[in-house]
Amino acid sequence: MIRLRPLLLLFAGLAAAPLTAEPQSFNFKGFGADVGRMTLNIAADGAHWLDSQTDNMPFGFLNGTYVARTDLQRGVGNRSFLADRIAADGDTRYYRLAFSGDTVTETLIEPAADLTEMSDITRIDRPVASPLEALVSLFDLSRCGETRSFYDGRRIVDITLSPPEPEGENSVCRGRYEIVAGPGHGGIVGLKNLPLTLTFDGEGTLQQIATRLLFFRVAAERVE
Repeated sequence: MIRLRPLLLLFAGLAAAPLTAEPQSFNFKGFGADVGRMTLNIAADGAHWLDSQTDNMPFGFLNGTYVARTDLQRGVGNRSFLADRIAADGDTRYYRLAFSGDTVTETLIEPAADLTEMSDITRIDRPVASPLEALVSLFDLSRCGETRSFYDGRRIVDITLSPPEPEGENSVCRGRYEIVAGPGHGGIVGLKNLPLTLTFDGEGTLQQIATRLLFFRVAAERVE
């Protein structure tokens, strides 16, 4: 059974917890300014965590905090995905998903107004990962050329990337982020199909994730 607990309370103890990898930091840039930041810890055992904030978007669009983590559960391939989205006005949404392998076994979302027809897990028609696992997969240059699908409790998203292409000393993978079932992002804006460009350095380390929002380029750029 998935339990609802504010993730910010769980994150308060992360500083004292042993991490299996050095947290990676990125700044969000777009609309001619710094618009936010994220810190991601990629764990060898799959217990990843993410803490991100956007606080300088035009007109406050999508401003807020998003925290997420995966917890390993008893049984091979069993894990839970937990995420809180806290808007700039304090409005909070909770997402709790349970996975067994690439199958969703349970979904809990509050408030109930956030449920969609895709919150019914019997409608999921393909193998899926969690949003955090999908994000972590983007850091692996060897997975360029693949399509991977994830489920966030409200929608199914396909991420398709081309094989890497050399650009100077870097490798670049291009593709798309496409919502194939469920609502778009951003309320009435309804973002459903976004271009993606991943840039890796000569050592295969992801340096930048870029897309376009409302005709503007937005990127997550690594902080060294």
